[in-house]
This record gives sequence, structure tokens and C-alpha cells, in this order.
Amino acid sequence: MSDYTISISDELYEKARRLAEQTSRQVEEVIRTRLEDALDAPTFDLPEDEREELQ
Repeated sequence: MSDYTISISDELYEKARRLAEQTSRQVEEVIRTRLEDALDAPTFDLPEDEREELQ
């Protein structure tokens, strides 16, 4: 795994912090898993040529 630093809004961080607290997880884990889920989501809403580039 690689480490990266990204900037997120305070509002987004607060949402992640609350979810982490509710699920007894670390904020970093919540953000990482949500990002993984978003990137693994189907890309049906993209034009066909862009979907092909991602495969």
C-alpha cells in the first residue's frame, strides 16, 4: 500500500469522522474504503469510449 496526502473539506472530514465513530473504525479506513467503493463502482454513466479506456 502507498501513502498519499490529499486535501478534503472540513465538512467531508467531519462526515467521515462521524461514520468512523459510529462503526468503531479509524477515519483513514473509512475514507479509504469509501474511495475504493467509488472507484470500483460501475461506470455505466460514462461514454463508451471512456469506459473502454478504464478497462
